[in-house]
Amino acid sequence: MSPREVAEIASIRLLVEPYAAELSAESLRGPERPGLMQTIEELHRATKKNDVPASIDAHLRFHRLFYDLSGHGVLQSLWNGWETKLRLYLTVDHHTYSDPHDIAAEHERLMATALEGDIEGFRQELARHFQSALQGKTQGEPRK
Repeated sequence: MSPREVAEIASIRLLVEPYAAELSAESLRGPERPGLMQTIEELHRATKKNDVPASIDAHLRFHRLFYDLSGHGVLQSLWNGWETKLRLYLTVDHHTYSDPHDIAAEHERLMATALEGDIEGFRQELARHFQSALQGKTQGEPRK
């Protein structure tokens, strides 16, 4: 994937993922909350073990939940179209974290804002989370 393609996907996700979070919030606060919490726990375990493949799996499952639980077919199709490309990108991006635990911490903040129903806060956290992708950074460029 080119840095431009990654940035383009991130720019669209920045627009639609907050909407997916808004649509899925009720489910995530209710019956689906354990599944959301489980993805965070899996992300913590994987980053603690420095297990990049497991970390990427948990990372993608976390974001997929918003799209799947949105009940919105077009949003789900968008995610399905991106997932393989995102997996490739994350394989590189996970190595840019100076501390892999930051990946889980970012997702905890995303989860908290989504559960609070703070869609603007979610959008801001997402922009921070997508920082390297939006800037078109490539492999080997560490995050600050």
